[in-house]
Amino acid sequence: METMKEQQTANDGLTTEEKILAAAGKVFTRKGMAGARMQDIANEAGINKALLHYYFRSKEKLFDAIFEKTFQQFVPLMHLEFDSTDDFRQMLRNMVRLYVMMVKKSPYLPSFLLNEMHQNPDKIQHLLLKMKVSEFPKRLQIRFSEAGITGDPRQLLLTLISGVIFPFAAKPLLMPLFFENNEKIFDRFITDRSVFLEDLMLRMLVNREDDDAKLDSDNSNFNTNAL
Repeated sequence: METMKEQQTANDGLTTEEKILAAAGKVFTRKGMAGARMQDIANEAGINKALLHYYFRSKEKLFDAIFEKTFQQFVPLMHLEFDSTDDFRQMLRNMVRLYVMMVKKSPYLPSFLLNEMHQNPDKIQHLLLKMKVSEFPKRLQIRFSEAGITGDPRQLLLTLISGVIFPFAAKPLLMPLFFENNEKIFDRFITDRSVFLEDLMLRMLVNREDDDAKLDSDNSNFNTNAL
């Protein structure tokens, strides 16, 4: 005889746990972590509250599950992108689009991540270390070297992360200021921002290469004149 925890598959092909996670993601997106209630999530999933509590004792545990699942899906894809193409610029474009896609799919994550970094930094660090996120700069440095690019890959990664996360984390403030409280306008902005960030980071690298070449030339001229 099967137990509740063995998760009978629903008619839509999702297990009960998968339905709960999908429903919770929608509720967290609409109401945020603080505003979401377990009853809201149960209603969205089409189950009773007792069953929801059987799977997840609290909304905090539920959010932890969503957070870990999202990063478990995203981080391996980022690792793959480092070797996806020999074209460095195309790799960079792919990374930007992937990161934007992840945050658009789970727009509640930036606020949660920022909050958890202050409240439970060890927990977030442990999760990201387990997924080998700390290897990103090393792998990007290899691609820098192959493309003849100088500079610190951490600058590029943090520009990408902050550039994508901030509009979502600050969305409650930005919506009335810049987007007329209109979701369609905000969505168009995020789509355009993906292209903007691609161009910005490529220009950063090009300008860095030009600056390094100019510096090498200036140093050469200085040494020649000094002689």
